[in-house]
Amino acid sequence: MFEDKVGFGSFKHLKLSEYPELKELWYGRLEHNAFRSLKHLVVHKCDFVSDVLFQPNLLEVSMNLEELDVEDCNSLEAVFDLKDEFAKEIVVQNSTQLKKLKLSNLPKLKHVWKKDPHYTMKFENLSDVSVVGCHSLISLFPLSVARDMMQLQSLQVSNCGIDEIVVKEEGTDEMVKFVFPHLTSINLKYLTKLKAFFVGVHSLQCKSLKTIKLFACPTIELFKAEPLRHQESSKNDVLNISTYQPLFVIEEEVLTSVKSTTQFTPGLRELDLWDLPKLKYICKEGFQMDPFLHFLESIDVYQCSSLIKLVPSSVTFSYMTYLEVTSCNGLINLITHSTAKSLVKLTTMKIQRCYWLEDIVNGKEDETNEISFCSLRYLELISLQRLCRFCSCLCPIKFPMLEVVVVKKCPQMKLFSLGVANTPNLQTVEIDEENHWDGDLNQTVKNLFDDKDGFDGLEHLFSL
Repeated sequence: MFEDKVGFGSFKHLKLSEYPELKELWYGRLEHNAFRSLKHLVVHKCDFVSDVLFQPNLLEVSMNLEELDVEDCNSLEAVFDLKDEFAKEIVVQNSTQLKKLKLSNLPKLKHVWKKDPHYTMKFENLSDVSVVGCHSLISLFPLSVARDMMQLQSLQVSNCGIDEIVVKEEGTDEMVKFVFPHLTSINLKYLTKLKAFFVGVHSLQCKSLKTIKLFACPTIELFKAEPLRHQESSKNDVLNISTYQPLFVIEEEVLTSVKSTTQFTPGLRELDLWDLPKLKYICKEGFQMDPFLHFLESIDVYQCSSLIKLVPSSVTFSYMTYLEVTSCNGLINLITHSTAKSLVKLTTMKIQRCYWLEDIVNGKEDETNEISFCSLRYLELISLQRLCRFCSCLCPIKFPMLEVVVVKKCPQMKLFSLGVANTPNLQTVEIDEENHWDGDLNQTVKNLFDDKDGFDGLEHLFSL
């Protein structure tokens, strides 16, 4: 046999494109133990691959694989098609060893699993899934596969045609429970059709989640408004995000989901939201997601033009070190006085191109409790056409570590703060490419505005 001659039985790593002569063997009836040691399979630019990569004759091969990397196979329509009578005879409900699955640039790929492998195998060892550039893909996981993925750690999907992550089976009306205890990272990018994780009634538990990156997914409805049909409630030792509270607000509605319950341990560390033009709220006032945001260390919000409020006044950011907000023209105020008081670990703040923003810290004028940005070293305010001041409260503000302040194209900024701003380490302020300092931060900003206002008035006089 060909596989014996070249020793494929002992191969642990195989790059299939290097052996085009394998086509007949790959899709024929393999000898027992062929590729028995194969752990890592790379399938790059394999023109001889048919519409399905793993057919039933390759069931035993797929059982032992630990890593699968498929890229640039233009004819591939499905990765696994293992459900038939022949497959059932070989193995029933055994688990594959597959840990890492990477699929890239497969233009005709419609299914990862052509049929739900109910009776054939489980994929309970999957820990890392990355799917990129599969524009014909409608959904990612069959229901039985998603239910078994207890070891999943990272999920990355970008530039695909999917409208749901997990496909719903016909006749599945009961509550489906998804548990991903080890999932730490969700990265969803440029999924223009994605509407939901799962369209059926379900609960989702991700107690180890640390990072959410959501970029350019304009139709996403992870929590959507529907008539109340199911009133599910539960008490757990993990944070329960109620089915009836908003996570994202799209268009004119608070999007609730009578179909979704999401449970997290409050441990999210990084939240990136980019190019979400319909996003109005991350969460609304009084929403149970507040503790879920408490442990965030980094927030980066970019081009969310409908965003009305960054977070409710009840949210505290005791662990936040990095905050960046860019091109969010729905914002008038960034954070409240109470949220600002919690930012004791913040080291970097960058606010840019938010046209309607009037102040960074908003509160009542009689708010006198001191705010201390204990760790802030770098503050950047750029192209904020309506920004009047950093803080609209009369309270004193301390910046004991502040070293760099950059202010550019903020023509309405008459004063830094209504209260006293204490900046013992600050020696200069960069305003419109020039460095200035007049003894303190408030006086420096005021003098620059007065000088500019006077110059603008003089220029107007001479133009008459």
